[in-house]
Amino acid sequence: MKRAGLVLIFMFVLSVVMYAQTITITLSGETSGRLVSTEAGVDTPAWFRSSVTLRNLPWLVDGNYTGQVSWMGNANRPGIIIFDGPNNISSSRGIFIHIGNSPSDSDGCVVIGGAQSGGTLHTLITTLRNTYGGPSNGDELRTIVGRNFTIRVIDNRSPAISFTGTWVGVDNNFTWVFSGSNYTLLLNGINCERGTFSVNANQTRFTQNSTHYWSNGTWVSNIDSLTSDLTILSNNRFRIIGNNGEEPYNETYEKL
Repeated sequence: MKRAGLVLIFMFVLSVVMYAQTITITLSGETSGRLVSTEAGVDTPAWFRSSVTLRNLPWLVDGNYTGQVSWMGNANRPGIIIFDGPNNISSSRGIFIHIGNSPSDSDGCVVIGGAQSGGTLHTLITTLRNTYGGPSNGDELRTIVGRNFTIRVIDNRSPAISFTGTWVGVDNNFTWVFSGSNYTLLLNGINCERGTFSVNANQTRFTQNSTHYWSNGTWVSNIDSLTSDLTILSNNRFRIIGNNGEEPYNETYEKL
């Protein structure tokens, strides 16, 4: 058969002086997660709409970012800005942590419950501002920022993926064409195999059920099945690993 092939810990980071890791944001769902700051005594749900920020550039991926108590856009109210990090987010396009109670309250930022004058957000901002500095209500709107601290993002989401379409081998000469639950497999651009496929609920196993193979310009009936270990690398890349009975394979595919 043919086959295709963020628990909070304290650490220190060097800027001009050493700053503590202060906030952990865990992304657990498509638009939801949790924000924890042991330093401020905050442990609260968080929401976001990552699809509307950074002009289609990558949003908050797993890793460490810089945080400051700063101004929220042009409004005369403090917020916490997230920038730098694995995506090299500039402070001028940074992501803010601000008030909100659902994804609909987010315009691409991280929102948590509370109010500017009380509640969870007030506790978070006040504690961090007292420790690291930053703007206060009543300050004139001007360039004024707090000292840096670290924000850790943990991405526990499974990347969303739609198999429909054409996927080419990154490290091999196979190409998958998926339509619904059907597939056609090509080798060097030539028909190779066709059948149906399925992916288990947690997207860790990929099963291909072959119904035909290509021979001398025609499809020949042939029933066979092969299950591979599946790893979703992003919404446009996956890897399958296994053994077809003749040789092991470890192959990566990218969507056209």
